[in-house]
Parts: sequence; structure tokens; C-alpha cells
Amino acid sequence: VLLSGRAPFGGCHGETEKAPIIKNILRGNYDIETPKLWDHVSYEAKDFIRKLLVKNCDKRATVFEAQKLPWLQKHSGNSRVLSPTSVTSFLIV
Repeated sequence: VLLSGRAPFGGCHGETEKAPIIKNILRGNYDIETPKLWDHVSYEAKDFIRKLLVKNCDKRATVFEAQKLPWLQKHSGNSRVLSPTSVTSFLIV
């Protein structure tokens, strides 16, 4: 939502029925390719999202793998593994 303004599983168009959104989440169906919404988002950012939104947890990037992905490294200000303090700086409270 922060990168494109839209939820990847749907739900940003005022849907009153939550069933389609839940079905998309459970199936791992998401959209981060709609040109109008995603053209301005870098390949590295999309790759980061793709590696975190993998349904099978055995194939999903671990927190340590995610910390080493280029997009997060680029925005962390260094190439080391992020500290918990650095990670919390990405959170919106």
C-alpha cells in the first residue's frame, strides 16, 4: 500500500464483501504489475515484495534474507544486516 497506494490483494476500491480479498490472500493472488499503479516502483522494490508475499513459508524469504535484498539495503544506508533499531525505523506507528 505504501508503494502504490493500493492493497496488493484488493480491497482499496470500497468493496463491502471481504470474501474476495480473503480468497486472494489465502491463494497468494496479488497484483503488483498494473502499469498505472506500479510503473513508478523500482524492480528492486517489486522483487522485495514478491519475495515476502510467497504463500509457502518454506519458500518465502526469511527475515535475514529479506534484510539482504537490494531494495532494503539501498534504503538502509549501508550494506550490513540491519539492527532491530534500523528495522523499526521503517514502521509507521
